[in-house]
Amino acid sequence: MSVVQIISFLVCLTVLVQAGGHGPGPKPEDKPCSPTAKTCEYSWTIYEKLTMILYPFGKVSATKGKLHFEDPRSRNMTIPPGSVLVTDGVSRIMTTVNGQTPGPPIIVTEGQEVIVHVKNELTVETVTIHWHGMHMINNTWNDGPNLISQCPIAPGQSFTYRFKADPAGTHWYHSHVHGQRVDGLYGALIVKPKPKQPSHTFDHWGPPEATDAIMQITDYWHIGATETHFRMNNMFTLNTPGFRMSALPNGVLLQALDYYSVLIEGLGRWMDDPRQGSPVETPRKIYTIKHGEYLRFRVINTGNVLPFRISVDEHPLLLVASDGMDIKPIVVESVIVSPGERYDVVIRSKSDETGKNPGNYWVRATSLHNPKLEGLAILRYSDAPEEEPRTKRDTCKQTCLVVNCIFNYFPKQPNLKCLPIDRLLNAHWEPVVGLGHEKEIEEHWYNFGTTLTHEWGYQMWVNGSIHKNHYSDLLNKNNMAAFRAGSCGKDRADCWKVPGKPCPCFNMVTLKGNKYIQMVLSSVGTDPHPLNHPIHLHGYSFQVLKIGYPPQDPKTGMKKGINPDIECVDKSCFNLRWSDPKKFTPEYFSKLNPNPVKKDTVYIPAGGYAVVRFYTDNPGRWLMHCHIDFDAKDGMAMAFNVAPEMIGPQPPGSPRCTTFFNDPVNHPEKNCDK
Repeated sequence: MSVVQIISFLVCLTVLVQAGGHGPGPKPEDKPCSPTAKTCEYSWTIYEKLTMILYPFGKVSATKGKLHFEDPRSRNMTIPPGSVLVTDGVSRIMTTVNGQTPGPPIIVTEGQEVIVHVKNELTVETVTIHWHGMHMINNTWNDGPNLISQCPIAPGQSFTYRFKADPAGTHWYHSHVHGQRVDGLYGALIVKPKPKQPSHTFDHWGPPEATDAIMQITDYWHIGATETHFRMNNMFTLNTPGFRMSALPNGVLLQALDYYSVLIEGLGRWMDDPRQGSPVETPRKIYTIKHGEYLRFRVINTGNVLPFRISVDEHPLLLVASDGMDIKPIVVESVIVSPGERYDVVIRSKSDETGKNPGNYWVRATSLHNPKLEGLAILRYSDAPEEEPRTKRDTCKQTCLVVNCIFNYFPKQPNLKCLPIDRLLNAHWEPVVGLGHEKEIEEHWYNFGTTLTHEWGYQMWVNGSIHKNHYSDLLNKNNMAAFRAGSCGKDRADCWKVPGKPCPCFNMVTLKGNKYIQMVLSSVGTDPHPLNHPIHLHGYSFQVLKIGYPPQDPKTGMKKGINPDIECVDKSCFNLRWSDPKKFTPEYFSKLNPNPVKKDTVYIPAGGYAVVRFYTDNPGRWLMHCHIDFDAKDGMAMAFNVAPEMIGPQPPGSPRCTTFFNDPVNHPEKNCDK
């Protein structure tokens, strides 16, 4: 380093240290919005940033949880973690909000107006932001899906989102342009209940006061999402020497990808080989707790593919909410969280026999296919030494209760007892949607399936339709002729001619307003190895009435066929039906759980199904899709056009986005926007 560089570095370092040793202190807009404020306003800039670099001083490395410069001449200069994007210690480019990943948290109170000014400073990509969990009542144009509710924000342009913070609970935001969420554009959106409303009563453990601890979990790669996706689709990884397909405990395969590491709040440690390697010694996320304190982990799976089993060593979890909706509290050992899902769990502090606080404990986000691929954070008591924990997870010699399993049971682990979400209870008594109105219920089947052939390759679809984004924002009512030209109707001249061949099209279904809707969501296809899919519905929360898992071999515990309740209508398996329609009626499902939980994201087991219900009281165009980013991009998505006659116009000044219409060959509906 030159003398000028050293002086500049010392000045920079002084500022960082004065900020508390964790980089620059939080900006005013990053702090919780005052509960008395009517409006909470934020300004964001979206841009790329390299990890493990302290600009302009150079590359950064880590030893024993401390950051330092890679250059031997300045190796002894310690760098505060907050000044560098760390991730798992390997340098790569990320997509950030104000230079952060995860982005700055939004913490507001129920009912407040949230205003977010977004400026796109990305080099070449457009961007939109989806507010995952917000119902956006009569506000579909602020929901965020690219080319569904808005035109994407082009580089150099800006857009302002305005919405009401509703409902309360643990939610999050993320980009809705392919790959950007996987590359780091996501963050927490916490909506606190109104102060006058009664807070959760922790039946088992006394007072409800708990300190919030946000826990965002991400599966992580060292190359960008677009290249990772292309490698997967072109069998690059599958044909790499030494590569082995990853499978869940019941034998269901995961996407053909190499999984590098797991991040908790943007921090993780890479292992050259997760099965036997040694990790890079990057900093870990630390959660602090005091004697007599309750800690509420707001767990969000912000990742792309992997479900994670969440636990805290030597601390049972009190499960109190899922997807922002309160659950009747239940004590569990762990909970499984799939991409897009959120779960709130509370722990209480413990003390040793002397009355002092114990030491350090591992907080775990464990992948189900490989226990060594694990995200680790530290639960540190206030008077504990600054060292890594030596604790081990519960061996479950006695029964351990695991919530939200994606199979009936863990093979060869009889002491792990699975509790499916359809057996959980809503904390606030809410009768089953449509109870007493079963004759009025509309039943819709949506099969999220795959087809694998030599001729067509690997294709993902919903009921045989491969969703393709439209080239024009659909909220402009004058372009419906263009929508119809690209729709999935049976009159499509270029589709449905070849039996079993999926149709690429814009897949949108119209639903009437104020109707009871029962959806059967399934994952069955002609591919001999169907996948699990976390399905997210925009604009609504639904009640989960039933999860139907596939059978498991009694000897091996491996998945065996599909659930006997359902069957394919034909050889393509594009559409399913009940194997016994006289049994599986709306009345049957109304009686299974008198007080079911509400969610907006549900994990559909391969070869199985979920039955969910909601009431169409929110007009708009709402996307439903697999929350594995690559699957949605490949066509596993669709949209609902709910009560189109009640959808209001776009706000004044909303941008327009169209294609070049003066082309009668490719666009016979030319000039339809006039």
